[in-house]
Amino acid sequence: MPTAFVDATSLIGPRERVRDRLAAYAEAGVTTLSVTPFARTLEDRLQTLRTMAEVLDESGLAA
Repeated sequence: MPTAFVDATSLIGPRERVRDRLAAYAEAGVTTLSVTPFARTLEDRLQTLRTMAEVLDESGLAA
């Protein structure tokens, strides 16, 4: 799978980039996202979900 495809269709990278991409998705009309954390342990997956919730809050898009 090309890296460019993964980059264009995934929220990956530093939290600032993820926050900016969330804003771009919202501007494009996206209203629902599916978050699927990939990590070895349950705690790491939960931390990813916590981070996504924080980033969503930081973006100002949380309803």
